[in-house]
Amino acid sequence: MRRSIATVSLSGTLEEKLRAVAAAHFGAVELFENDLINFSGTPRQVGQLARDLGLAIDLFQPFRDFEGVSDDVFRRNLDRAERKFDVMTELGAPMMLVCSNVSSHAIDDDRRAAASSMSSPSEPLGGTCRSRMRPWPGAPTCARSATPGGLSRRRHTRTWV
Repeated sequence: MRRSIATVSLSGTLEEKLRAVAAAHFGAVELFENDLINFSGTPRQVGQLARDLGLAIDLFQPFRDFEGVSDDVFRRNLDRAERKFDVMTELGAPMMLVCSNVSSHAIDDDRRAAASSMSSPSEPLGGTCRSRMRPWPGAPTCARSATPGGLSRRRHTRTWV
């Protein structure tokens, strides 16, 4: 089993974080988007730096406010996901963490949330990237998370390939 750590849990620059992770003998990182944004190079350079240090980038996070939105916003979210998958390809990251929608604009409708969360944002890319949904407590689209077999449990265990 490969051990990984999220870059959001460490302090310093992205390069410092990657070097510390490698020195601590982790095999991979879960790359937080803000670390990438604040890095002075390209996603491809981050991926190469990680590989040079013997690290994989197992996950890119987070992708927020995906589900429980109007049809128009959902279509834009699919476009946004496609751009994130392009970045992931450059990083060499095979998976994206999709967080449940905590926006006050989220539509609290089980059917809408289920339909959008069961749609694969990776389909436009032929399934080359995967995503995993994480329900956040208090999110309008996850209000029923305590229900056994409920909506958020199904969304949480859904892997898009």
